Amino acid sequence: RDASGNATTTASWYTPSPGNNLRPCHDAVGQASIAKAHGIEVYTIGYDINASNANTCYANNQPLNNNDIEKNIDGLDANTTLLDMATDASHFYQKQTPGEVYSIFNAIGHQITSSGTRLTS
Repeated sequence: RDASGNATTTASWYTPSPGNNLRPCHDAVGQASIAKAHGIEVYTIGYDINASNANTCYANNQPLNNNDIEKNIDGLDANTTLLDMATDASHFYQKQTPGEVYSIFNAIGHQITSSGTRLTS
């Protein structure tokens, strides 16, 4: 849609729905499923998911409210969300250490192309 909300000729993968827009993890899995159904490979990286409450998905725009944890509503936490969003388990990475992002992107690059990719900073 354009800035005024009018439909455009450019297709959009995202169509907000009242049932999903306040459940971010559930909606992310649904949107990834749409992309995958259209042949798009989806890679996900979990960044320090085990830290504090980073693995918790909060629904209804209620961060830190235990009554609005998506896992209690529909069984999703951040780790499960990222795994479910990825094309398959080989497309899901967990970043554990500070320098590991480079190696993860390099591994993804090798999956996408035969020669890998070149990361620049």
